[in-house]
Amino acid sequence: MKEEVEVKNTSKETIYKISESKTHILFVIPPTIPYQDLQEPNSNESFGYIISSIPMGSLSLAGYTMKHAGAEVSILDMNTYVREEMKPGMNWNSFLEKRIRDTVGEKKVDIVGISAIFNVNAGYMPSISDIAKKFWPEVIVVAGGGLPSNLPSELFTMAPSIDAICYGEGEKPLVDLVQAQDKLVHLKETKSWITREDLKEKKRPVMNFVQELDDIPFMKYDLINFNKYKNL
Repeated sequence: MKEEVEVKNTSKETIYKISESKTHILFVIPPTIPYQDLQEPNSNESFGYIISSIPMGSLSLAGYTMKHAGAEVSILDMNTYVREEMKPGMNWNSFLEKRIRDTVGEKKVDIVGISAIFNVNAGYMPSISDIAKKFWPEVIVVAGGGLPSNLPSELFTMAPSIDAICYGEGEKPLVDLVQAQDKLVHLKETKSWITREDLKEKKRPVMNFVQELDDIPFMKYDLINFNKYKNL
């Protein structure tokens, strides 16, 4: 049974519960080129033209969940690996599986969060979520960002392995999810998460914002390799 430790923010009297058994979260950032271009590239070109930005959103979520829920976090930005290592003709699924294994090793992952800020990320959602379920059958797969928040029905149809979509800001909803005893039940009962059942019942999602900005720690830059962003 998991034991929880209460941590008090003395300045605002906010109490967070941190589980002594760490939840492992893997954030995956899909490539920012159309999936079709990756599958049928110009055979004379590589993907070195991809410009990858530091994943600020995932770094913010990482810092917040590590501070307030004691989570363990890994970040996999596929833009950097596609740009540096992928060649025309390589199989995307095999490439993705290798990068996931290289990132987390043999560690169990409890939650996979797909950061899909742009519509161009859509084509990668099925493979990322399916491979996550293949590696860890009981993993919770969630998505966030502009794409899933605005097109939840289309995304659920496209990627059946996604369990829920975060509506708006993800820091507090993710901490609540980490702390939940039954995560699937929590997703269905919480208004800041969109599930398939919510869409069928036409429930209106509600954003859950961080009210005290001082609760947000500095970005966890140590989770990424800055050398991979030297093109910025």
